[in-house]
Amino acid sequence: MVFSFFEIGLVFLFFIIGTIVGSFLGVVILRFPLVGMSILWPRSHCMSCKCSIAYYDLIPIVSWFVLGGRCRYCKTSISGRLPFIELVMGGFALALWLQFGFQWVTLELFIFIAILIAIAFIDIDTWLIPLSLPVFLIVTGLVFGGISSWQNDSSYQSVQFGARVLGSVFGFSFFAAFLIASTWVLRRLGRLKSDEFAMGWGDPWLLAGIGAYVGILGLPYVILLACIQGIIAFLIIKPQITPTKDGWQPPAQAIFFGPFLALAGLEVALWGHQISKMSQELAIFLGNW
Repeated sequence: MVFSFFEIGLVFLFFIIGTIVGSFLGVVILRFPLVGMSILWPRSHCMSCKCSIAYYDLIPIVSWFVLGGRCRYCKTSISGRLPFIELVMGGFALALWLQFGFQWVTLELFIFIAILIAIAFIDIDTWLIPLSLPVFLIVTGLVFGGISSWQNDSSYQSVQFGARVLGSVFGFSFFAAFLIASTWVLRRLGRLKSDEFAMGWGDPWLLAGIGAYVGILGLPYVILLACIQGIIAFLIIKPQITPTKDGWQPPAQAIFFGPFLALAGLEVALWGHQISKMSQELAIFLGNW
């Protein structure tokens, strides 16, 4: 495939836009859990020495490597997670544009991925999911569903408005019921204290947000993949779980579930049809076996 100079320019443009959004997500992930701090103001600054960061130190990916992963002024280490998120968002922006071009689905999936990444890392850091982020997913998912229905979009990526509404309602209802039932059982068994819950209320809201994008037919795959990946991760990283930044110690035998819901939602949104086809082929194979 031969690209024109204009198309090559668009490739760089979409990648750069993605990295800029990724840089902003780094701010969201850092500031959103902090009570009273805006994600827009004050301007970017070192959280250690409070010095404002110059514009030439805010170039996505590049600045982190130029500075050696440290603040220019106080030399405090800057997490390598920031350039990673910038690179991931740049890659997704480019891949989505190459796959779909200038279509609503490009913007839809980009927004979906960005919010899921923010939710996942905030949950990892704090074990909490800010309610406004899943609500934003619900609203935008239904808006894109309305656009899809209005345009009578029959592409395989499109999920119609009604399926999104059902997915959002079922996603919240299912996980809320599971949360209440599992909490009651574990309290009766003495595994939880009277003020503890089996999971946070952010998870039902997150599944509602994911359902607003993948629809009700995609939710079973999201739940199944999240559980499988969560169990595998629990066996690997549970011994490494440490207290949060504010000193809170996670309960014994617990693991954050939001990142695995987010990952599964992303997988179903991008490769839902392939996952569905593979599961059907596996069911046929097991049935014959």
